[in-house]
Amino acid sequence: MKIIENFLPTEIHQKYVKLLMSNDFPYYFIDGVSHTDGTEDDFFFFHNLYGNPHNFNHEGGEIVSRYFNSLVMPILGRLPFSFNNLLRARINLFTRKQNSKISNFHTDLDEKHTVALYYLNSNNGETVFRTGEKVSSVANQMLIFDGHMDHAVIPQTDEKVRVNINLNLS
Repeated sequence: MKIIENFLPTEIHQKYVKLLMSNDFPYYFIDGVSHTDGTEDDFFFFHNLYGNPHNFNHEGGEIVSRYFNSLVMPILGRLPFSFNNLLRARINLFTRKQNSKISNFHTDLDEKHTVALYYLNSNNGETVFRTGEKVSSVANQMLIFDGHMDHAVIPQTDEKVRVNINLNLS
């Protein structure tokens, strides 16, 4: 696991904030946080950037958003490791909750991959791992970890939204 603070130059980060936290950016509803089959009593919003256009929850192989180049390429160009394939890229938007009830533990994909999770805004939400490690949501911070590590969302109770960009790479 690796945490990189101030991952993007300030001017690029501010462009991301202006776009992704505007009323004009399109987000889509998902029923569930770690299970999208309706069995989980929670939800969030997302915007797919790259993946399988027929099944948003699995790897694919094509650009599915006009925002791909402006949002994904600056991140890919700064990752401190080599990768062969981008499997999936999406933006997650979590709404404020009354309490910090942890979501179910999960992995993003079944196949071997690395997760690069970019935090857009600071809030009291966290990414927690089954090992007990927790990573706070800090603006312009990148979290990189082995995709087979079970992780979960601890929702924020302070800010209206928590936004991150989730890249799955092999």
